[in-house]
Amino acid sequence: RSLTINTVSNGTGFSWTPATGLSNPNIANPVASPLATTQYIVTATLNGCSAKDTITINVVALPVVDAGPDLTSIFGSAVTLQGSANASPVVWTPGQGLNNTTILNPVATPAITTRYYLTATNSSGCTNVDSMLLTVIPYCVKPANAFTPNGDGINDLWIVTSDSGS
Repeated sequence: RSLTINTVSNGTGFSWTPATGLSNPNIANPVASPLATTQYIVTATLNGCSAKDTITINVVALPVVDAGPDLTSIFGSAVTLQGSANASPVVWTPGQGLNNTTILNPVATPAITTRYYLTATNSSGCTNVDSMLLTVIPYCVKPANAFTPNGDGINDLWIVTSDSGS
């Protein structure tokens, strides 16, 4: 992120130190993009006279957010999302299919495949976001409806085979 430093001065010459992170260290209003908290000193000159002032730009790190791995569930099954963050509050969106949108590990039972986004906000108001995909697959077989071992000769046996190539 960057910001413009607004200098109020009738000076005609300007010099900023350090120059690191500044768009131009020789103008009144440079754009600052420091990577760490930095104290800048500006020297303004007018007719051989000079004046100095300082400004400190605090750089706050974004929260670390991980929505966890992509997951797969069978329609109607509950899955616990595996989010983590080093800041709070947190919020999951969309909220459909979640038992709680403001905790790191909500239980999800969406009706359809859904991309969930986890956003965390730190005490400085900075936010960061990560996402995960919960793929919902339909039931392929409902054994309770297909297997009836009651001795009537209809669907009494359920044979499961594997095509393992051998």
